Amino acid sequence: MTAPSAPRRPGADALARIGHPVPPAHSADASPHAFPDGGTWRTEIPSVEGAEALAVVLKESARLDVPVHRISQGSGVWMLRDEEITEMVESCAERDIELCLFTGPRGTWDIGGSTRTDSGGGGLRARGHDALAGCVEDAVRATELGVMCCSSPTRACCGPCTGSAPPGCSPPAPPSSCPR
Repeated sequence: MTAPSAPRRPGADALARIGHPVPPAHSADASPHAFPDGGTWRTEIPSVEGAEALAVVLKESARLDVPVHRISQGSGVWMLRDEEITEMVESCAERDIELCLFTGPRGTWDIGGSTRTDSGGGGLRARGHDALAGCVEDAVRATELGVMCCSSPTRACCGPCTGSAPPGCSPPAPPSSCPR
């Protein structure tokens, strides 16, 4: 465990210039934990849905001098061509940015009328064997193209809700919340 770092106070200088007081530092605002490189915070840009959007994000982050540590894409690997994934992997690797792609398709793309119910349907999770198999295929494809991080749908079960998962698959929901 590393020594506590000073709390990060984004915008404190700008707020002080317009007369907004900055609250005093409090020990609860700091953490003794850090990332492996010693950093105490990270910037993730979510919902970067392809190579073209990634190029814009990277250009703007450079222009604004905003460090980006992680880029994620939420629609699913299945919606990207191999060339797009490869371009995203290369662009992020050049800048030492983690790229995390989601697997899919998920319940919101699934057949059935559940998305028209008051509950909104199954949500962002794999529903049934075929959807789960599609997620595993997405993870395999993405890793073969150089992606190091794949996020799977929440509450997907790998196996009989035992808490175990095959290699490359995120652990399933705890047995108490398993939909089966």
